[in-house]
This record gives sequence, C-alpha cells and structure tokens, in this order.
Amino acid sequence: MFLDGDMVPSPGFAGALRRLHAQHRGVAIKSPRMALTRTEQKRGKRSCLHDVATPERWFEGARPARRPRCARTSHWYLAASNALSVERRFVERIGGWDEEYQGWGEEDMDFAYRLHLAGLSFVFPEPRWLYAVHLDHAPADAWATSLDRNAQRFVRKFPEVYEVRLPAYQQCGIALARGSGKASARLRPSPALAYYRPGTRR
Repeated sequence: MFLDGDMVPSPGFAGALRRLHAQHRGVAIKSPRMALTRTEQKRGKRSCLHDVATPERWFEGARPARRPRCARTSHWYLAASNALSVERRFVERIGGWDEEYQGWGEEDMDFAYRLHLAGLSFVFPEPRWLYAVHLDHAPADAWATSLDRNAQRFVRKFPEVYEVRLPAYQQCGIALARGSGKASARLRPSPALAYYRPGTRR
C-alpha cells in the first residue's frame, strides 16, 4: 500500500483492500481521494479524524448491502500514488520505483505505467467501500519546476505516453513539444491538476 503522508485512510481501509485483492488478482487498486479544506482542519485533529470517519460527510445515502463487482480497466493514467495498493510481487517484478525522479510529479505515473506494461489491470472502487482523505496544505516549493523536469524524463523514457499525459501537463501550464523537451510559459499552475483524467477540466 502506497499512501502519501498527507492522506488519511477511511475506517476499515486495510480490510477493504484485503478483500478487494482477494477478489481481484493481478490488479492495482486506486482508492477514491476526498479532501478536507484548511478551514475544516483549523477545527483541530480530533474534528478532522471524526469527519474522515463519517460516511455522510462524503456521500449521500447508505452503503450498499452487497459489494458490486469492480470493473477492471487499463486506465493507468488515473492511478496516482496518493492511495494506491498493489501486491508486492508485482512491485518487485517491475523493479520498484524509478528513483531518478526528483521533487514532485510523475514518479507515480511512471510506476503505474510500468505496472500496466507488466499486464496489471486497475480497479477504482466506489468511495462507499473505502476512500482516503487529503489534508489541504500549501503546494511544495518549486513544484512546477520539478514537474516540468520529471515530465520530460517520463516522456523520454516512454514516448508513447505523450498524447495521454499532455493535457494534464497543459492544465499545469506546461506544454512539452514532442521530442523537444522544452516547456512553455506557465499559466495559472496548480499541482492538483496534474492527475486529472486526460481531456477533462475542473
């Protein structure tokens, strides 16, 4: 299980993952990502943890009595690592993480894409089953510079990802020309945009 330091898992998170992995062999599971605002977090840790543990805070209606079957997909580009679970044997099969990435961005897309190349499918459970909550904070220093550098590295390694990742880069104000490795001027950059579904906007 890979969980960012600014993510808080929902109650029963580990048990839900174990059940999903038992039902779906050979998959990576990307948990839904929710968010607490800074205003909510100012109420204190106890209040935040209470909100994380309250299903009504995140969706309407009761949890389903029976778990529907998750659909396997090939959507590696939606599997950012803020809350990603995969069996250890598959991590070892692809050689783990590429530690040549420095700073923020794209190391998880590289990881997910190599899992995809190794034949894994990706499952995206409904938030009624499990979720992880992001705690709001200021963006990392120089995030755009490191994303620019890491995007160039990712596309050099795997030129075939260019078309898939370009819309996300452009939404972050980075426009990589195919094969040039050069970036355009940044326009209203936000790190939250880097892992949106290609072709969509907030």
